[in-house]
Amino acid sequence: MKLAEREPNQGVQEALIQYYEIPEDSWKDTRYYYNYVDFDGDGTEEIFTVALGAYTSGSGGSSALWLDSADFSVKQAFTLVNTPIIVTAEPVQDGLALILQRDGGGAAMEFVQLTCTDGVYTNVADAAPLADISAVTGTAILANDLIADLEQGTYLTLAD
Repeated sequence: MKLAEREPNQGVQEALIQYYEIPEDSWKDTRYYYNYVDFDGDGTEEIFTVALGAYTSGSGGSSALWLDSADFSVKQAFTLVNTPIIVTAEPVQDGLALILQRDGGGAAMEFVQLTCTDGVYTNVADAAPLADISAVTGTAILANDLIADLEQGTYLTLAD
């Protein structure tokens, strides 16, 4: 289990603000979490970040970006993201798989696996459900207790 980084990251903040066109008056109300992960096994860690707020969240989850850690360019955007996210220990197709909960909008909760092909992960909405995750090995990233963080004020915002 890996908790999100605790230090504000200006590159991550700017990427989220620009990609989602979040106005400045909403920065202090938009929380974000991020971790460094080497998704493709090339020895370079990328950044996976989830943003929670009026511009990035809905009943099915929140929005996330997979960022290049060198220039903070967006490699891929995701919707319907709920944390924590399990990053598999072994590659599946072209990189490590991502397993997360899909629910909301009246649908029952289920686990889905996102796989990477040619540098692009499956969309959460299109991912096939997993019948059982008990045999999955990997690391849960962004494993913070979001409610406790909110109550204790131990989270990052785009205004930090």
